[in-house]
Amino acid sequence: MNAATSNPTDQGPFGGRFRWIPPEEGGRLYPPDADHLAVIARVEGSDPVTGEHCLVIDGIVADGESEVRAWWQDPNRAPSVVPGDVLTVVGGNRPIAKLEVTSVS
Repeated sequence: MNAATSNPTDQGPFGGRFRWIPPEEGGRLYPPDADHLAVIARVEGSDPVTGEHCLVIDGIVADGESEVRAWWQDPNRAPSVVPGDVLTVVGGNRPIAKLEVTSVS
C-alpha cells in the first residue's frame, strides 16, 4: 500500500537513500552542512499542503547520496511508509531533496 493513501500510524524509524536535488534541477544552491536535520516532507503522491509533515533525518552527507535513518516527528499524525515510497523534502514551496524508503522498523 502506498503511504499516501495509508492510515497514520506510530511507525518507528525507517532507512533510506537521501539525495539533495542539484541547483540546476531547482534544488538549493547551498544545502545545509549538517548530518542531522528536521525538515518538512511529504510522500510523493500526497496532497502538497495537507500531506506535509515534519521529518527528522540522521546521517546526511553534504554531497551526493547518503544512507540515512529517518522518523516522523509526530508519527501518530504522519503517514506510514513502506520500502519503495519516495519522500519529497521541501524548502518553501519547492522540492529540495528526495528520500527513497529502503527499510522500515
